Amino acid sequence: AEIGELRLAEPRYGGSLVAFQGNVLPISGASREHYSSWSRRVVVSSFGATPRLSTIRALGAEPTASAEDVARHLAYLAAHKPELDRRFRDDRVTLRDQLGCCYESLGYLLASSGADVAFRDDAPIVLLRGGALARPSRVFAGLDDDDDAPPVVYSLRRADDNLLAAAARYPRLAAALGASAGKPRLAQLETWSAEPHGSVDAAIRLARLAYKLYGHGAMRLPDSAGAIRPAVDTLYDDAPWLERRVDKSKLPLAHPALERKVVQALGAEPTSRAVVETADFVVESTTRFPELEAWQRLLTSPAFAAAVRRARRDVDATRLARLRATRLVAASKLGARYRYRELDATAADAESSPALRADDVIYVLVAGDKPGRRCRASLATVVDRYLELGDRALVGELLGVDALDELVDVLDAYEIPSLELDMRLGTPGETCVAGDRPAVGDVVLADGARVKILAEIDRETLLCATSPDLVETAAVRRDALVDLVAERKAREALVARAALVEPEPPGVDDVYLEEEGEASQLRGGDTVRLETTTRTRTSPGFDLVRVDVANALFFHHRPTLHELYDDAGRRRLVKEAALVLDRVAAVFGYDPAKVALFFQRGAVSRFVRQKLFFNLAPLDKRRRHTGADLRADPFAYCYFFGLFVHKLAHFFDVVHGTRHHFFMTEFRCHFALNFVALLARQGFDPAQVEAQFPHLIHHEVF
Repeated sequence: AEIGELRLAEPRYGGSLVAFQGNVLPISGASREHYSSWSRRVVVSSFGATPRLSTIRALGAEPTASAEDVARHLAYLAAHKPELDRRFRDDRVTLRDQLGCCYESLGYLLASSGADVAFRDDAPIVLLRGGALARPSRVFAGLDDDDDAPPVVYSLRRADDNLLAAAARYPRLAAALGASAGKPRLAQLETWSAEPHGSVDAAIRLARLAYKLYGHGAMRLPDSAGAIRPAVDTLYDDAPWLERRVDKSKLPLAHPALERKVVQALGAEPTSRAVVETADFVVESTTRFPELEAWQRLLTSPAFAAAVRRARRDVDATRLARLRATRLVAASKLGARYRYRELDATAADAESSPALRADDVIYVLVAGDKPGRRCRASLATVVDRYLELGDRALVGELLGVDALDELVDVLDAYEIPSLELDMRLGTPGETCVAGDRPAVGDVVLADGARVKILAEIDRETLLCATSPDLVETAAVRRDALVDLVAERKAREALVARAALVEPEPPGVDDVYLEEEGEASQLRGGDTVRLETTTRTRTSPGFDLVRVDVANALFFHHRPTLHELYDDAGRRRLVKEAALVLDRVAAVFGYDPAKVALFFQRGAVSRFVRQKLFFNLAPLDKRRRHTGADLRADPFAYCYFFGLFVHKLAHFFDVVHGTRHHFFMTEFRCHFALNFVALLARQGFDPAQVEAQFPHLIHHEVF
C-alpha cells in the first residue's frame, strides 16, 4: 500500500519531479529508452537498483516505451532535424545517435510484441550516410547502390550504418519504416522522372534504371545542354554522315553520358529519321552508268522486296511498292537542305549530299568515271531512311550482291530468321456465299487475279497486294471482288484433319546402335539384340521455310526461295504434285494431310518421328526435261508410290536392313492392285509403266 502511494519520481536525465504514472521505469537500457522516446515519455530513475516488473506495474509505470511512442518520437526528430542538429551538436549523444536508438528500439519492439506502426505523409525518416533524410517510398532494398538515382531514388544500402545494423537484426524494421523490399515500378520511375529535381546526374541514373529494369518507359532525358525534356523530344546521333552537313548544336541531342541503347529504348528519335533532307539544287548527268542500272534492277526485283520483308516484317507495303517504281538518276551536282521539324539545321559550310530522294527519283552524285563505294553507301542510307528499316549497313550489303541468290547469304550472315516469313501465293477457293464479306488477310479474286487484302481504305475500297510477294499494291473496290477464297477455312480443315493423327505407338523413338555388325535397339535402358543387316546413308540437312502454295503443307529451300517467285512453273509444280499426292495416298488409305512436301535440291525425302516429308526436286527435274503436266506423267505417280512404300515401312523398322526390306515387300504386294487400278483410271498402261520405271516400283525411292 505504501508503494502504491509513491507517485513522484526523479527523471533520469534531470528536471523536476514527475509522476511514475504513464512514464518509463526501465529494467535495463535506460539511455536507449530515453533517446528513443524523450518527446513522448519521461524515463525515470531507478535509484541504482534494478526494479522488478511487479514494482514497475504497481507504480503505474511501463518498463519500456511502446512502438507507437518510438515511431512518433522518430518522426519528431526527423521533422525537427535542422534545429536538433544544432542543439545536440556538442552533446555526447548526437542526433544521429538518437535516431539510431529509435531504429534499434523500434525494431526490437516490432519483433517482440508483434505490433504494427504507421508513418504519415511519407515524411523523410530514413537517415542516409552523410546525414540526409530520405522518404521511405524512395528507398528500395532490392536496388544496388550502383543502380539508384539520388536524390530521387535510393538503395537501402545507402542508409546510415545504425539503421543498417538495426535492419539486419530486425527484418521487419525496413518495411515498418515504409521502405520497399523490391524495386521501383515503371510508373513510379516515370512520375519521379517528371519531377523538377534539377539534377542531370539523377536524370541519367533514372533513365539507366528504367532501361535496366523494364527496357522502356516514358522517361525524361537530359540533353547535351543539360535541359531535361521528354525522351520523345530527344535525339540520339546515329548519322555520322551528317557531321559536316548539319549544325548539331541546334539539335536536342541526348546527354553524351547516356548510352545509345538506353535513349533508343526509352523512345528517343534517331537523327537519321528526325532530320529531313530536301533537294536544294540538282544538275543531272548525261553519262550512262552500268552500276546505277544494276542497282535499279536490284531495287525493282521481287527478290530484293522479299529480302526486305524478311529483314523487317512490318515494312510499309506502300513504300516498298513505291521504291520499286523509283528511278535512279546520276547527278553531277547536288545540294540539299536539312530540317528538324520547323528548324533549318543546315550547317553554314555544308557539304554537297552524295544521294537524296525527291518524289519518285533518287539522285546519286557521281563525281568520277563511275560510282564508287561512297555512292552505294549513300544510296543505302536513302533506301534505309525511306523504308525505315533502321539498318543501313544491311541495306548496303544487299545492294552489293552480284546475283539475286546472294541476298539470302547476306541475311543469313546477319542472323535474320526466316521462319516467320509469310508469302501467300493463293489457294483454291470456294464461291463467296451471300452475306460473306472479305476481311483483312483474306485472299480474293479481283478481275480474275488473286490478291490479298492488306487494309481497308474506306467502306467501299480495299488496299490489296497484287503480287505474290505482297509488294505491289492497288486500291480495289469491294464490289469488284468476285469469289472469296476460303484460305482460312482450308487451313482450319487441314488442322482438323491433322489432329486426327493417332498417338505414336511405343517404340518409335527407340535408338538403334550398330555394334560389331549387329544392331542393338535401346528401350528405356534395356538392350535387345536384333538379327538384321544394316547399312548407313548420309544426306544434306534441312534448310527450309514454310510457304503457302495451294492447299498443301509445303516448304521451300531457304537460300533458293527467290526461285519460287521468279519461276511460275515451280508454283504450278507444287499444285500439280499436291493433286497427284492425294490420288496416290488414297491407294494406301493414307491421309495426305499427314504428308509435307518440300523442295530442296540434293536432299532426300525423310521419315522423321512418324512424319513423312516428300521432296519435289526430282519431279521438278522431270518437269524441266519433259515439260509435261505432272497429272499426266506416270513418273509422278510411281515416284510417290515408291516413297510411300519406302517411308511407311519405316513405321515398323527405322533401320535400312532386312526387316525394313521385308515390310517394303509387304506394302508393295498388299497395295499393288490398288495402284494398278489408279494407273488404269488415269489412262496409263500399267505394264508399260512398270517396264519404264522399275526403279521406282521395285526398289527403295529416296
